[in-house]
Amino acid sequence: MGAWNAVWQNTKRICTFGLIAVTVNDRYATFARVQGSAAHSAIAPGTTDTSAGLSGDVVFVEKICLEKLNFSRGDVVVYRSCRKPNQTCVMRLTALPGDWIPVPESNETLKIPMGHCWVESDIPVPGAESSEMLQISLAIVRGRATHRVWPLNKFGKIERSTIVRRALHHR
Repeated sequence: MGAWNAVWQNTKRICTFGLIAVTVNDRYATFARVQGSAAHSAIAPGTTDTSAGLSGDVVFVEKICLEKLNFSRGDVVVYRSCRKPNQTCVMRLTALPGDWIPVPESNETLKIPMGHCWVESDIPVPGAESSEMLQISLAIVRGRATHRVWPLNKFGKIERSTIVRRALHHR
């Protein structure tokens, strides 16, 4: 009878730990693997060499901002790719709902609708999704990238840009 009691106790501990881990991962924080050079300018500011890319780099993603959509211009956001839903993208948020933004290569100015935001790369990367400036739904945003955690020799905080050049704020 003692063996079954030990098995039951261990099963309860494992299930409790699992439920806590799933809750934290779903609601508060997680890690995201970033691949390719698409996110290079947002994760590694001040460098223009994107040839090496970020193959396998891992960032810490804070999700508390999702509860009230508490984002700021200049935040580096992690979102699910519109083209490849299994791919994670990382770009800088440059305009919030209600902001006006000049559309590149045209004389138009676009108002960002409610529930959407405008993201773009700091440095255009030819052929990468981030070389485009995108209006995305806030529903596909997974959180705000706050730190690069892997590789360890590049560990550090991801700075929020205080210079957001293109958005014309609605206030």
